[in-house]
Amino acid sequence: MHMSSSRFISVLVLVLMASVALTSAEAHAESPGEPVELVVWNRPLMVFRVPFGGLTANERSNRAAERIAALPDDIMAAEIEAKEMTISGQTGVIFSIAGRPLFGVSPGDVDGADGLTMTQAADQVRTKISEAFLARVEQMRPQVLMRGALHSVLTLLILTLVLVSLIRLSKRIQSRINASLFSNLPMFFGIDLRPVAVGVLRNVIRLPVFALCLTAVHLSLTYALAQFPYTR
Repeated sequence: MHMSSSRFISVLVLVLMASVALTSAEAHAESPGEPVELVVWNRPLMVFRVPFGGLTANERSNRAAERIAALPDDIMAAEIEAKEMTISGQTGVIFSIAGRPLFGVSPGDVDGADGLTMTQAADQVRTKISEAFLARVEQMRPQVLMRGALHSVLTLLILTLVLVSLIRLSKRIQSRINASLFSNLPMFFGIDLRPVAVGVLRNVIRLPVFALCLTAVHLSLTYALAQFPYTR
């Protein structure tokens, strides 16, 4: 009797463990996973949100990146084709170039907050792919690189002149700020406040100059990066 009870308990435990494992596996299979953004050559192309064609969102992103990386450079300027297809009972739009498939977008990838239809979302992705591929083509042209490098050097020289001028102007203004400007400032409980006033006024002069320097650096970097297709 004792043996029968032990066997019954063992079988019950095994059944419960199998049930828990099966439930966990089903929950994992039904979970769409985290959205994965596909970024190619510093350009975001789309966000994979759901499984499609038997692949998870992460697998779809990895496969797409691999296919794009394997493309020969001589077809980058070709037209991006978008065709509606049904894979494993799921309908989506598949993008390709020169007969080579890239990746697809499914209705589940469309962010409802954007208010876009499947067709509109696919058109946006197609445009982004075309822009990324054309930037790749331009980036490989020596004249584009030389022009970008030349403009960047000129921008750096101009930035240096601007920064040096601003710093010199700031120092010149600060040198004229001394205690004589506050000769009428009364003593405060026997404490001479003129050095404090001089320090405060000099700092007030430094702040706008510092802000102008940061603005000049930001504008220069933005312009220099815009000269290269990859960083536009």
